Amino acid sequence: MPLIKVTTARTPAAGTSSSFTYNKILINCPDISNKCVLCVGGRGKLYPEYRCLIESLGGSLLIYRGNQKGDTDRLPDLLTCADMVICPVDCVNHETYFAVKHFCRKSGKPCVLLDRCDLTTFGKGVENLANHARC
Repeated sequence: MPLIKVTTARTPAAGTSSSFTYNKILINCPDISNKCVLCVGGRGKLYPEYRCLIESLGGSLLIYRGNQKGDTDRLPDLLTCADMVICPVDCVNHETYFAVKHFCRKSGKPCVLLDRCDLTTFGKGVENLANHARC
């Protein structure tokens, strides 16, 4: 499982919308049509942007946040349902991190671990997943 790192933060120029960021990310990203991507962790305020990015590529996004009431038993089912997994490791607890890593390694499910949860790093992770799905 690769750990995706982005060494320089890319932010849109002043006065531009976040769609500029999507377009910049999408230039290098192949299609993930009809793929279900599970995001484990991440920042709640970025979920709408994560979803927009995944849906603009033809995929659908599932989200797991282990700190939600009644959510702890859902992870195995979500991992099973997803075609691929993306996990920002800066926003997930150790137990969940190791559960995801173990499940994906055992099942062979494509998974990327992100060193940060920002949108640029998320986009690089999606690009990596999409390239893996194409193979």
